[in-house]
Amino acid sequence: MDNGRLNSNTAIRRIVNSVLEDTKTSIPAIVKSYNSTAQTVNVVVAVETPSHADNVPPARLEDVPVLFPQGSDWVIAGPLKEGDAVMLVVAHSPIREYLKNPKSRIGKPISVRNHDLNDCIAITGMMTYPNPTRDTRFKDYLHVVQGPNYIVFKGDQGVEIEANSGASKIVMDGEGNITITNSGKTTITSANNMEIDSDLTVTGNINCNQTVTASTDCVGGGKSLKGHKHTTIKVGDPTTAPN
Repeated sequence: MDNGRLNSNTAIRRIVNSVLEDTKTSIPAIVKSYNSTAQTVNVVVAVETPSHADNVPPARLEDVPVLFPQGSDWVIAGPLKEGDAVMLVVAHSPIREYLKNPKSRIGKPISVRNHDLNDCIAITGMMTYPNPTRDTRFKDYLHVVQGPNYIVFKGDQGVEIEANSGASKIVMDGEGNITITNSGKTTITSANNMEIDSDLTVTGNINCNQTVTASTDCVGGGKSLKGHKHTTIKVGDPTTAPN
């Protein structure tokens, strides 16, 4: 092979490698602090980059926008803490001008830089093998967890909602049964009438501050309020208990 051509290929390869080394795409980072008002994080890049002259990305980035799943009238979001991991995705062009405007407005970059770490966003949920994103208790199901509270969607087995480490729990199983368990006081407030279209069984006492009305009958201790009778021996004597 001609030495001139070899030297030319080597030079081209070095140029290409230099450009690629300076092209940022994505990289994991560790959260140092989170601004819940601005929805931004300060992070430290979690992977060291070999030093090649001035081609060294900054180890710390500030005010990085955080991306949560959302639409026009819904959002799934939560607070980030120091030590959480995110994935930084680097935009092709500067995004700062776009971030200053409403979502529907097209931003005009004020710089010609490309693939720069200063134009990245943070995507939550970055995992490592020892620390998977999922909660291992529910690894086979779609789940939303925060501290001791969770919602688990178990497919045809139903849905579970639990709060306060099991103190309050709602289970909707795959058979159409709903079980509500609560260790504290349960209060239901309705601005209008409440209707229960089914038989109702209560194992405890019922205290009512207003009137109890029945359109057919009330039965207590097996005795009908509407059809029970009292007997007496003669006029003026006390009556017997209802029978």
